[in-house]
Amino acid sequence: MIAGARGVFLGGAIAIGGACASPDARPRIVAVAPAVAATRATADAPAPARTFAIDPPSADPRVSGEPSDDLVPLDVEGHESALVAVPIGAPAPRPLVVATHGAGGSPEAHCRYWRGVVGARAFVVCPRGRPVVARRSGLPDAGYYYPDHLALGREVAACVRAATGRWAGEIDASAAVYVGFSQGATMGALLLGHDPAPFARAALVEGGFDVWSPASARAFHAGGGARVLLGCGRPLCTEGARTTARRLERGGLEARVGHDDRSGHALDGPLASEVARAFEWLVEGDARFER
Repeated sequence: MIAGARGVFLGGAIAIGGACASPDARPRIVAVAPAVAATRATADAPAPARTFAIDPPSADPRVSGEPSDDLVPLDVEGHESALVAVPIGAPAPRPLVVATHGAGGSPEAHCRYWRGVVGARAFVVCPRGRPVVARRSGLPDAGYYYPDHLALGREVAACVRAATGRWAGEIDASAAVYVGFSQGATMGALLLGHDPAPFARAALVEGGFDVWSPASARAFHAGGGARVLLGCGRPLCTEGARTTARRLERGGLEARVGHDDRSGHALDGPLASEVARAFEWLVEGDARFER
């Protein structure tokens, strides 16, 4: 079960839970040296013809890397390390999905869930956030959180820079997809309405359904936003999401609510299946995600 922790008060800030190319493959011209004759050529003999061979372009560049069933750690300057699901062997470049977790959660489970949803169609980059408990305290690990949407925005931008630098030419970070659960959804909604770049689509699960304003919906649309999926596992969330979907549509966006009110505040079971199905609607029309 992928569940989010309740909001926690940390150092004067509230950690809010959701409830609450490869290089261009141009042809390369290579000079081929003439073969050396076994005997000396006579004056009458013509010189061997100098020929040229053209290397064919790489017809199908692929995402590089060693096959692995695990997630790849990514060093991110100024932040905790992120995780990346790399679509090794898929045609390059691949689009980008950024996946965030809830307060007190961690990227591992969410990164694996979204890797299962997108398969080899995209890179999935999962920011870690900040530790709930400082390591120097000696207390057990209590997970991670995002202090506010501005801090989340800085970390997401740093993760995208790190990933596109490491997999240069293999990630297409334009018109990216943002997905978040609980606090990651709430902070993500605030971020998209404030600074939408580089995202065009978003899936917000069990959070972010009650923070959109008409102005933030218009701002996301003006910044390139196209579609928003609101996922809910509780009646309160579903009711609020339906109201928000109408507000998003008035702001020029397409919106859909996917829900299973028996699932509760967790990305698990029927809700997880419903979100996976609705993701196909979310990326519909983006040829990069075609199966």
